Amino acid sequence: MGSLRLSRLEGLLLARSRVRELMEKIKPDIVHTQGIRADVLNVATMKGVPSLCTARNYPFSDYPSKFGKFRGSVMARQHVQALRKIHVVACSHAIATQLVPHGIAPDVVQNGVEAETFYPVDSARKAVLRSRLGLPQDALVLLSVGSLIPRKDMLTAVEAYQAARLGPNARLVVLGGGPLEGELRSLADETVVLKGHVDNIKDYLNAADVFVSSSLAEGLPNTVLEAMASGLPCILSDIPPHRELQEDDDAFFPCGDISALSSRLSAMADKDRTALGREARRHVEHRLSAERMVAEYQEIYRKVVEAQGGQ
Repeated sequence: MGSLRLSRLEGLLLARSRVRELMEKIKPDIVHTQGIRADVLNVATMKGVPSLCTARNYPFSDYPSKFGKFRGSVMARQHVQALRKIHVVACSHAIATQLVPHGIAPDVVQNGVEAETFYPVDSARKAVLRSRLGLPQDALVLLSVGSLIPRKDMLTAVEAYQAARLGPNARLVVLGGGPLEGELRSLADETVVLKGHVDNIKDYLNAADVFVSSSLAEGLPNTVLEAMASGLPCILSDIPPHRELQEDDDAFFPCGDISALSSRLSAMADKDRTALGREARRHVEHRLSAERMVAEYQEIYRKVVEAQGGQ
């Protein structure tokens, strides 16, 4: 388990005692966790220590998709039970709204992106990157990033792209792996580039013209934030977390609607993508920066320490 140096089985047996030992040694002012295992450990071991967690997903949407209906539902119930016993910060207003019916009242700190790390590049740099990545210089390049699982619905993205018939020089680049990879490969034509997992996503963002997300559910997707910071116009499935990132109705299509997404892709080919990309970048700088996120978390840390430290 990460810095605890425990396997998954060892974690079940030893994690609580190991965490307590670390707390005695480190004596932290505050503990911040995220994810089901870390949050469950937080609840079990942080008695008397100011602590909080970040909810980055809605468990009942995410876990059944990732781990199967039965196992995922059990995990979701376990995680929600833990979240009821801890100070929760949701990464989006959408996640906060979904958690409220479960007796959880989160603060909200929207995810932010480091605008100094993800930024637009000029045409010369884009040409170099396209050459390095094997992408046509004069093509319309669409990019989609995410695990190849049902929740991300990459099948809709691929089918809509092919239905749009953007020409033999167009490319849809898909980054990510998962159980649907075989089905996608059987569906994709020669202009769909399935790259699997890569460690240079930033290069692909800077080589692309448009970002596409057809996801059925999200927290507040970092991939979209990174695309916006990189100056890419985005075409997004119409879900509440995506609506927190974009205001233009023309950016959205109904979930799973191949025809609607295809129309959006065709329309984007004729739009001023440079202007749309500049607007996306400005939106990140003004509302969705990492600096803003850090400042908001610091204020919550102060409140949690004051509230829990005085108990």
